[in-house]
Parts: sequence; C-alpha cells; structure tokens
Amino acid sequence: MLIEFSVKNFMSFKDWTTLSMVAGKGNESKETERNVTRAAQGSKYDLKKSAVIFGANASGKTNLYRAHIFFKWFVVLSATTEKPIISHVPFKLDSSTFSQPTEFEIVFLLEGIKYVYGFSVTETHVLNEYLFNYPKKQPRKVFSREYLPEENEYKFKKGEGWESSESEWESIKKATKPHVLMLSIANFLNEKIGVALLEYLGSKQKSIGNDPVLSSEMEYTKQRALKDPDFKAWAIELLRHADVGIHDFEVKEEEKDPEPSPMEPGRVKQEKKTTILFYHNQKSEKGETLRISFEQLEESHGTQKLFALAAPIYYVLEQGSLLIADELDTRMHPLMTRWLLDLFHNPKTNPKGAQIIFTAHDDGLLDSKLFRRDQILFTEKGSDGVSELFALSDLKGVRKAEDIRKGYRVGRYGAVPFLEPMGDED
Repeated sequence: MLIEFSVKNFMSFKDWTTLSMVAGKGNESKETERNVTRAAQGSKYDLKKSAVIFGANASGKTNLYRAHIFFKWFVVLSATTEKPIISHVPFKLDSSTFSQPTEFEIVFLLEGIKYVYGFSVTETHVLNEYLFNYPKKQPRKVFSREYLPEENEYKFKKGEGWESSESEWESIKKATKPHVLMLSIANFLNEKIGVALLEYLGSKQKSIGNDPVLSSEMEYTKQRALKDPDFKAWAIELLRHADVGIHDFEVKEEEKDPEPSPMEPGRVKQEKKTTILFYHNQKSEKGETLRISFEQLEESHGTQKLFALAAPIYYVLEQGSLLIADELDTRMHPLMTRWLLDLFHNPKTNPKGAQIIFTAHDDGLLDSKLFRRDQILFTEKGSDGVSELFALSDLKGVRKAEDIRKGYRVGRYGAVPFLEPMGDED
C-alpha cells in the first residue's frame, strides 16, 4: 500500500512535494470511518483508501499524475533502453532549475514491510538511487549508488538488506548504465528483490488518463473479458448495477488486416482487433423481451468509459494495489463517481485495502460524508508558477461539519481560478 509519493523539480512542482496517504488521528465521521485501513498490513500505519485532488486548470493536478506516470515508466522500462531517453522535464519558469535534477521518492508497504525507494535524474544520468526497507521497524539499507562527476563514475554501496549473492551484486553493478536504474536492472536479471518490487511499482499500479476509451485501458478490459470468465461476470454485474441498460456483453477477436494477396504468398495474417457488443432488452410487438445488440460507439461516452475502467478497477481491488486516475469524474454522472468510490471504501468490495488517487472538477464530491478532510487535496499555483499541494486538513479553522463545497466555491481554501470578465474594459 502507498504511504507517500514525493517529487521535486518536475514540471510545475519546483519544490519538494509529498502526497501522503497516511490518515490523521481520530474519526472524521461514522460515514468515513471505513475510508481508512487501520494498521495496514499489520504495520503502525493507518492508510487512506482514497484521495481526491481539486484545483484550478493549470494548477498542477495533472502534473502529479504525469509524475507518477514517468516514475512508473522509468522504473519498469529503463533497463530495456539502449540509449538515454530520460524524460527530464524540470520547472521551466526559473532558469536555475534547468541544471538541477528531477527527484522522486516513494514509501510503501509490501507484505507488511515498509520500503523507501528514490532516485534523481538529469537528461542523461541517474545521479543517485537508493533503497531501504524496515523489516524490524529500523531502517536497513538494501543498496545505493551515487554519481561522482569529477571521476565520471558511480559509487555503489551494498547494505545489510541485500540478500542475494555477491556474484549477483557484481553482475547488476556491471549492467547498470548511467541512464538506467539499478532496481530496473535487478528485475531484468531476475534478482529476488528487484522482481518483487518491480511487480508492485509496475504492473500492480494502474494509471488511467482522462479518456481511457481511446487508451490502452479499453483494450485491456476487452482482453481481460476474453480470457477471464470471473472478470467478465464481475463486469456484467458492474454494468447492471450501474443502471446503463446493459444486461450482457460479448467480446470477439477478429483478424485486422485483409487476406494476403497473390503478390504476398508468404504473408500470414497476424494482427487482430477486438470488437464488443453490448446487449440490451428490447420489447417485441407481442410484448416479449428480446435481446438486441449495440456496438461500442452506439453507447454513451460515459458507458464506454465505465466499461474501460472495469478491468483496471477489478485488478487493483483483486491485488490490493493502487489506481491513479486523471479526471475520474469526466463524462461520469456525479452519482456514478460516488458509486465507483464506494467500491474502494466498502470493505466488502475492497477487502485487501486497494487505494485510489484521482483528480476531479466535480465539486459535488466535496462532501464531509464522503471524504475525510485529509482525503481532500488541493493544488494551487502561485504568481511564480510554482504548484503547491495541500490537504483540507492542513488549513486552520475548517470545522468537521462545514459545507466544504460552499467554502471551496467562494475561494475559502484557495485552489480556484480567478476569472476576469472579458469585454468590460473602459
């Protein structure tokens, strides 16, 4: 489970910024008590199951999402790249930050053990990288590396937490190039801790953009439905309970390219495409209930998005892992968004403590019966263009029973746009 994620000098986040999933002390309300996993995985941490991020357009909400995307991508794939392709996107409104690295750190629980992993990068080099774990509540170094520019080489350190052989350590050191993460190499070479951590930091953490219908999530859901009868049954129930009129669906895999022509006698059709039919009930002239199919594009944008979200949500609930979504509420009815959140807050549908972090604009979600104050986060950009992240619980004078939506709309908490009227100038 995620404890916190931090970033510095990435896009609009110039300063060290931390998104914490640690729940504050005390109960906010009876309705939100279930929003927290107490003593998560047997640890001392009470962790929030969800967090929502509000803020004006261009305030930095999506940049946090992008930070996680880059972090995940680089951790998983840097070992497979032969040339430096580090997406170093520093804060651009201060010339001094161009020469500074971008820094990341993640703190998380895996099978009850706390891990701290971080690194800093420029366009061409990983400047440092470190991994600690806490098997007995005390920090224990697994490994670290630091770039020494004057010598143009790295200083590697192996800690007590490194449990593999000396030969494996030397192999990983030798294979770790300047533009590659050591953890990624450890996974690539099947080193035990590398494989375990990369599974959590990589495939078990799902990221969803603001239009999953046109992204890989839609194809992922179709493929999961093709191969996993249990998921398909769950997805059908999801659509039925969502009141979108769908009672069943069918996914088919078909050849994508045309038949080989006489000019290409050796070519074999390999590319495939998936199509989906959604089934609704139709009343016949005799009053009988018949089944009629709708193609994907005949469904509403909201229904298509709900279907695209189905497999990622099912997976993180199944794994007890993390989902990060940009503008989860886009194209969704407000009650639908609340309904999806209930899948995470309800211990019956989320017994493993899966977490969701998402950005939103629907201020109807600003409800003290839906979220604790420390679950509601805001991004605000200052006059210098620097984004700041803070929680509603960080602000003084906010009462438990306060009308949060009203306070947000009048700008009491900040994180709203200041819109100037056009055409009223003298």
